[in-house]
Amino acid sequence: MKKSLITLLTVAPLLSMAQTNAFMIKGSLQNSNPKDSAFLQYVSPENIRRKEATQIKNGHFIFNGVINEPVKAEISVRHNAIADGKEDKLEIYLVKGTTMVQGQSTIENASVTGTKLNEDYALLRAEEKSFDKRYQALEAETNAATDEQRGSAVFKAGQRAKEEAIDSAYFSSKRRFAENHVTSITGIQALNDYSYTADYSLLQPIFDRYAADVKASKEGRDFSVKMEKLKSTAIGQILPDFAEPDTSGHLIKLSSLRGKYVLIDFWASWCTPCRQENPNVVKAYEHFRDKGFTVLGVSMDGPKYRAKWIKAIQDDNLTWTQVSELKFMSGTAAKLYGINAIPQNFLIDPEGRVIAKNLRGDALKIKLEQLLH
Repeated sequence: MKKSLITLLTVAPLLSMAQTNAFMIKGSLQNSNPKDSAFLQYVSPENIRRKEATQIKNGHFIFNGVINEPVKAEISVRHNAIADGKEDKLEIYLVKGTTMVQGQSTIENASVTGTKLNEDYALLRAEEKSFDKRYQALEAETNAATDEQRGSAVFKAGQRAKEEAIDSAYFSSKRRFAENHVTSITGIQALNDYSYTADYSLLQPIFDRYAADVKASKEGRDFSVKMEKLKSTAIGQILPDFAEPDTSGHLIKLSSLRGKYVLIDFWASWCTPCRQENPNVVKAYEHFRDKGFTVLGVSMDGPKYRAKWIKAIQDDNLTWTQVSELKFMSGTAAKLYGINAIPQNFLIDPEGRVIAKNLRGDALKIKLEQLLH
């Protein structure tokens, strides 16, 4: 009896923990067909990749399990009635409690309710979709223009101004969301997106306001690591030194360029926005190269992209020093500076101190005119 009681007392906390961290997803698709299937995929906090499947019966499906902390997951549906078996997908969080996913014909546009984290995430996704529509409309407008219009400097400038206005609104919305969701992991996601353009000095006061449990989440832990890297690249800091091979295989150190204003430009041959920005960098380089300015290109191309990297350098007339370890965003410089999206750039002074970031369009030329007039 005593042994049984001890066993029960030992197991009870584990059972309690399992129940405390139990998640359930109750899904419904009103217009589903027989043999339609739902899938749940995620990577557990223990870094184990999991995939579960269930048949949708009478328009309903259920997934349940236990997790140690909230994790992002993907629900997908394979529609049997569609010839190519195409799946539609929805991202959600696996989190303690019951999450309701309700859709008509597709899971992609389903509503998500029942758990606060997923309701917050639905709001974040809705904002992102609204900006996607604005970018798509601008692209459609550009594509609808005649060749003559698209070749016009006035048209190009106008479209660029419209894109910059959308960019500005996008990052402002990310900041507002981050400031208004300091008790939610989704706030960290928005803050991470905002960090693409925001300096450390703007990010730290917001991050300091976040709840302890949010900072302790995977998203919070990852962002804390990123903040340390952003701190080292903040305005006023001497940019950490690095060395990567140039197109001939010779190691080039950033510090070897001391004594000049240097734009460290992160780009890649496959990055369309980077390639579109290159003409602006070329103009600035040609105008200021004899006045104490140079560029160091750092490519985020991968192991199989060497030929494309070299060709892009030639095609875009990038005559300054180019380096790359051909490791995508796992190269020395990218990891050192926390680069996970491109294009990005840093402008440093002759002492190696950061004086500006992410200068686009005419902004680089204007900044250099102020410095080197």
